[in-house]
Amino acid sequence: MQVSEIVKHIKYGDLSNLGVSKNLDSTDPAKVAKAEEQIISYINLGLIELYKRFNISIQAEIVQTDPLVSTYTLRNKNIAKILNVYDASGYELKFQELAYQENYDIKEIGYLTYLFKNPKEEEVAFVYKGMPETVTSVTEDTQLPKVMLEALVNYIGQRAYASVGGTKQEDQTLYFNKFNESCKVLENHGYFKGDDLLAKSILDKGFV
Repeated sequence: MQVSEIVKHIKYGDLSNLGVSKNLDSTDPAKVAKAEEQIISYINLGLIELYKRFNISIQAEIVQTDPLVSTYTLRNKNIAKILNVYDASGYELKFQELAYQENYDIKEIGYLTYLFKNPKEEEVAFVYKGMPETVTSVTEDTQLPKVMLEALVNYIGQRAYASVGGTKQEDQTLYFNKFNESCKVLENHGYFKGDDLLAKSILDKGFV
């Protein structure tokens, strides 16, 4: 979905009464550019929030393990959350959930750093939830499905009203609630859920 399409919904939709929306129609190019920049910043924040809540981008990083090395740090920096880790045979490695738990295969010891209890010589797949690419202009595309447009616009609404302050705080609360309701509707309809299914799909595509 193109950024310009999102901006269009903000300009002519429920948020058209906001100052930042009205500035999009200004005859002053500087005002238009500033309004677009502000809206794009809200879009990026909204994308991050939606990518955190839903499985929009599922990726995998392959790590070559060795019996003599127990600790590994992932290279990719766009990782929001590790969903599953699989060995070369497709077995899902068990994470340590409690400090005293001894029955585990792998545990997290730092940001993107993991300790294998009994590493082998094999390729291990870290399946993770990715973060969105930052957009910088209205001509760029986002990887957000159109079905999530309403949720994104509601998120932008609560951010925009929060920046105004004063009596607009009630509107911020309104759009914050509308955003959560939009997300709940998506969840109830089964959109972008099912970590195990998505992880299996990643494996079936030949990552291991």
